[in-house]
Amino acid sequence: MKSNVIHVAFGKKGGKKTSPTLLAQQCYEEACKLDEDCNSYDRAEALYRRAIDLNPSNAGAISNLGNLRFKRGRPEEAKNLYLQALEMNPEIVEAHYNLGYISMTQGKPVNAIRHFRRSLALDPSLANGHFNLAMALQQTMQWSFAIVHWNKYLELEPNSAYMDVARDYIRSAEAAINRR
Repeated sequence: MKSNVIHVAFGKKGGKKTSPTLLAQQCYEEACKLDEDCNSYDRAEALYRRAIDLNPSNAGAISNLGNLRFKRGRPEEAKNLYLQALEMNPEIVEAHYNLGYISMTQGKPVNAIRHFRRSLALDPSLANGHFNLAMALQQTMQWSFAIVHWNKYLELEPNSAYMDVARDYIRSAEAAINRR
C-alpha cells in the first residue's frame, strides 16, 4: 500500500543545506506533477500546503491548491484561494479563468465576463477563455460581442470537438440580432 505521508524536511542535497525557498520550489514542482493524477490529490495537496508554509507568497501554489479544491467539488474554497493568489500576483491567467468558470456555474455571468476578459487580456490565445466568454456574453444578450469570441475560438481551435456547438451559438446570436 502506498503511503500518503510526505517526507520533506530541511536537509542536505549534494552536501549543501537545502534552503527553505528551494525546498518550497521542490514541493511546488512535485505537487504540480501529482495533481494531474486524481489518485494523488491528497499527496499533491500536502505538498502545495508545504510549499505555501515555506513560502507564503507562492501565488502559483495557492492558485493550484484552488484547482485541487475545485476538482474535489469545493468551489467556494477554490474561489477564495484564487482571490488570495491574485492579491499576490494579479496576472495569473488560470486563476482569472477559473474564477470566471466558477462564476458561470453559480449563475453570475456578469462576474464571469470580467474574469474571462482579464484572462484573455493576459493570454489572448486561450481558446477556452474565448469559448466561455462567448457563453457568458450570450447569457447577458451581448450577441455581437459573443459572435466575436465564438469566431476567435473557432480560429484558435478549428478542429475542436465543440466547433459545431460554437457555430450553432453563432447562428443563434445572429438570429437574435436580426430579431431586434
